[in-house]
Amino acid sequence: MIGQVLVNAVVLGSSLALLSVGFTLAYGVMHVVNFAHGAVYMLGAYGVFILSQQMGLPFGIGLLATIAIVAALAPLLHWLLFRHVYGKFMDSLMVTIGLTLVIQGLAQLAMGPEHRNVRSYLGSVIHVGGVAITAERLVVVVAALASLAAVYFFVVRTKLGLAIRAAEQDAEVAGLHGVNLDVVSIIVLAISFALAAAAGAIMSPLIFIDPYIGEDAILLAFAVVILGGLGSVAGSLLAAMALGLTLSIAQTYLSLDAGRLIFFALVGAILLIRPSGLLGRKTA
Repeated sequence: MIGQVLVNAVVLGSSLALLSVGFTLAYGVMHVVNFAHGAVYMLGAYGVFILSQQMGLPFGIGLLATIAIVAALAPLLHWLLFRHVYGKFMDSLMVTIGLTLVIQGLAQLAMGPEHRNVRSYLGSVIHVGGVAITAERLVVVVAALASLAAVYFFVVRTKLGLAIRAAEQDAEVAGLHGVNLDVVSIIVLAISFALAAAAGAIMSPLIFIDPYIGEDAILLAFAVVILGGLGSVAGSLLAAMALGLTLSIAQTYLSLDAGRLIFFALVGAILLIRPSGLLGRKTA
């Protein structure tokens, strides 16, 4: 039972890590609170449903195509919306909530309000030490780790990544040194969208899909980002795994709602002691 709880925790934590890291990357560079991030997660799930279930593409191709299509929306939405709300908390909040409502409305018009589900594309179960792991759950963990590793390599090992880190630390100084902040912001937003879409896509065979699944996802992701520390990628990873473990234990022995209550209480208690979050930087 303990092994099964840990497996469930890692699966849930991995998907939340993808969602939360994308959220915190966008905040770190643009200082925009993107509450439309959950709607992007929903688009990832629907994209795989349409491409792999309705159009008959292999799941892997549908997943990669969905991520690419959703990420391609970033430049357009940056030009229309995000570039106007850099560093403006309430403005970005209102704009992205409005964007969420638009995306949800369009999804409901296109797909209807009913629940959908993506058929199992592997169907096998792996047994390790008495713990049963479906192949789809293993794919969630592997895909999440591979995606996060790719983002880490890009941010740490490339020139564009250096520009992103410079903009995150001090956008004004980075701009004075020739960093094009608009280009950097578009790239970061595209990465953020890609990670959110990937989270929704890899979770699609494990959940029911409807136009409003993003609401629950963004609530959990926001709690993770706040606990980890706004702008801290490492903090988001740590908090995502903590939430995954809390929900897994509660779902096994209590209920999912009890797990959320316990986690949010934990977040409140930690923030009373450390307002900047687990690994967030203190501000003057």
